[in-house]
Amino acid sequence: MKSHILTITEPDDITLAIKELESQLSKIELRKNTIGIVSVHPEFIHSGVYAAAAKGLPFNLVGGTTLSQSVNGTIGTHMFSIVVLTSDDCEFACSVSDPMTYEDISVIRGCYERTRAQLQGDVKLALLYTPFIETGYVATHMQAISKNDGIVPIFGAVPSADLPSIVKDRRTVYSGCDYNDRLVLLLVSGNFSPAFYAVSATSDSVQDASAKVEPLSIISKEAVMETLRDILAQIKEDHTHKLVLMYSCLGRKISLLDESTAECDLIRVSLAGCGMSYAVSYACDVICLTSIPKVSGVSEAQASNNAHNCALVACVM
Repeated sequence: MKSHILTITEPDDITLAIKELESQLSKIELRKNTIGIVSVHPEFIHSGVYAAAAKGLPFNLVGGTTLSQSVNGTIGTHMFSIVVLTSDDCEFACSVSDPMTYEDISVIRGCYERTRAQLQGDVKLALLYTPFIETGYVATHMQAISKNDGIVPIFGAVPSADLPSIVKDRRTVYSGCDYNDRLVLLLVSGNFSPAFYAVSATSDSVQDASAKVEPLSIISKEAVMETLRDILAQIKEDHTHKLVLMYSCLGRKISLLDESTAECDLIRVSLAGCGMSYAVSYACDVICLTSIPKVSGVSEAQASNNAHNCALVACVM
């Protein structure tokens, strides 16, 4: 599998944005199967830039909105990034669910079954994007997938948006469309062995299906930066020349106060010069398989998919 990251910084002018995208797309070679993982500020959706860009791409897009992100050293609010995965020996299958309520498990299972049927091999990774955060339903959504196919590694996020309009503007995205009542799912099979990392700035990081979710919990700036240093050190010890896809809880960014880019700044400095390509976005909630003894103290036998409080999660490919 090869990866590339495309970025658009023009949020309003569709013509300029498409030129910005095409100039980058022309430089990469797409293989047999390709997918794009999106993090996009809601302004690109409101202006029509996102839909126009998606329409012109030769592959599907999945993902969600974010109020802020960092991609290979570039940090910004009004950004639209696409992590492009392209491969001759991996398959990608993606779907958007039917409109659903928080607890509509049958819709989730139906979406997973439709997506799973598109693949020939075993599922190595499920990327899940869901717009629901008000109660502990993110855990319920993961359980619905696991009941269908055992412990499939699940990674993903609940999209975010600017705080004054976060309820209205957070969206999942699927190709050229955006939704506030549908989850989006990407499944990967083939020659693919992702690694997962998760650290939290609180001692009680794992949510359960009955828990009240507090996505904007305030923790200390010191805890945010210390846990970030820990996870980056572990990733660098374990890997070189890989893609690192990361999601960080919005509460971590809020806790940085007047140093709101400190987390992204440290990621940029830490991963510079070690051959790592990365994309990190802020989310209302983050999802990750917990099975990394070095980081979390959880054995492989205890592996489970969880939504995490005040956490940063990473999938290394």
